[in-house]
Amino acid sequence: RDLHRLIRRQRQMCIRDRHFIYDKYSSVINGLERKGYLAGTPLSEGSRIIAASKNIDMYRLSFSIYVEDYGYHIESDGLLPYSGDYDSMRILRYLKELLEGSKLLRADVSEENFIVITSGVYELEDLWGAVEELEQYYPLVVEAVWRT
Repeated sequence: RDLHRLIRRQRQMCIRDRHFIYDKYSSVINGLERKGYLAGTPLSEGSRIIAASKNIDMYRLSFSIYVEDYGYHIESDGLLPYSGDYDSMRILRYLKELLEGSKLLRADVSEENFIVITSGVYELEDLWGAVEELEQYYPLVVEAVWRT
């Protein structure tokens, strides 16, 4: 366990040494790192975003945060392609039902046509709530996707 922590800390330091954290998002990055995430502020299509990932049990949770005028938009990495056929619609519907108990998350289709988990929140405190819900629901979502 100590070795795992040491390796993880060294990976974070290597990433930090090679990547400059965008100051405007440093409070979000610092909060994510306190929660155990590896996080950075890469460019995506010319816009600065926040990218974060961490292992939860045997799953790798990875998501992007887009800072918008209204607040924050969170989008998980794609779970599987969405093709608009019956199976894709059935899986999306099942995930929407699975997330009905969530206050902040929803199953959605990304601009790249992948099924993703998203959230839109206004305040930084709500962002932390959405991240916590994502951690809670993500293993259930992944297991559901692989069962269907």
